[in-house]
Amino acid sequence: MNCPGCGQLMQQHSLEGNYGIQVEIHACHSCSGFWFDRKEHLQLTPGSTLELIRLMGPQRSASALPQVLSCPRCGERLVNTVDMQRNTRFNYLRCPQDDGHFITLFQFLREQLEPGHPSSHPARSLIEVGLSALQDILAAL
Repeated sequence: MNCPGCGQLMQQHSLEGNYGIQVEIHACHSCSGFWFDRKEHLQLTPGSTLELIRLMGPQRSASALPQVLSCPRCGERLVNTVDMQRNTRFNYLRCPQDDGHFITLFQFLREQLEPGHPSSHPARSLIEVGLSALQDILAAL
């Protein structure tokens, strides 16, 4: 699958999901974006969330996304969406046909982590173990 953000080939990663299922995530290492098919992001375990962050590794500065992005599944124009997770706003681009959504690493981190509230996320203790890697990623953005 080509990345809707930069057009580069995305890498597919198989991660552990809730109830023992496998979740296939598409990640773009060029622009630091993810494509999640229908509700895949909700199926990730806390450990898989951490693994996904580690897979991206320290990144170079991400380039600006084009004004118009298309769904890699159906070709429809992606719709900019603002959502909120525990007092933190984040943006993603969703398919109007509900095929999935595209989110940058930075926005994914905003969705998953609320700064200043150590108990706000069930994976917080796992993520704190890899905090130095996470800080490297954030510093590169």
